[in-house]
Amino acid sequence: MSYLGGRHKTRGKKSIKKTKTIKRKSTKKRKNTRKSRKSKTSKK
Repeated sequence: MSYLGGRHKTRGKKSIKKTKTIKRKSTKKRKNTRKSRKSKTSKK
């Protein structure tokens, strides 16, 4: 609930921005691993 409340506040915007960056990094890393795995199988 506090997350939603912070979303409307400018103060919470900073927090969300930080979380978004972390989430984006995680997704990128995960995608990379998946691509690597696919490439390895293809090479084999």
